[in-house]
Amino acid sequence: MKHNKKHSTPAPSKPWRKTLQIPAIPYPSEDQFQKQGTKTVSSPQRPSSLASSPEPREQNIASELAVIATNIWRTRKKMVDEKSGEPREEMRRVYHHIQAVLDTFHKMALEIRDHTGEAFDYGSPLAVITTQPTPGLKREQVIETIRPTIYWKHQIIQQGEVVIATPAPAQGSSV
Repeated sequence: MKHNKKHSTPAPSKPWRKTLQIPAIPYPSEDQFQKQGTKTVSSPQRPSSLASSPEPREQNIASELAVIATNIWRTRKKMVDEKSGEPREEMRRVYHHIQAVLDTFHKMALEIRDHTGEAFDYGSPLAVITTQPTPGLKREQVIETIRPTIYWKHQIIQQGEVVIATPAPAQGSSV
């Protein structure tokens, strides 16, 4: 049976599928290896594109990791019931994928810190978006985390943004 090309339909275009192109890093040549006893020590040269400025490249990676981590954090917040802390029934099937990403972040020394419920200290490296006077409160407290603080290798790569509750002024006192 012959296949008639006139009647075949082209494969549908998939704009979401893109090819990731990673530049090749040259493999070290044989003369770049030195043997010492039974150990093999390599001393390959860094490609010139990497050798000139490793710091900006690492900063760029850190800022991109912060964006990814923030989006994963937001996704997880939407999937979990606030009261129980358990994934919502309709989210149980995909929740473990989000948890796997968070576990990978932990292995990479990337920490996502949600400050909701913590006592607020004015010396902490948080950006206060707004305050809400709250009666009966004795000390400032974070009531909502807008953006989490992201640490990578124990250094802040994203400053957290929070809303804090402050003690309401006592009635009858003038402020």
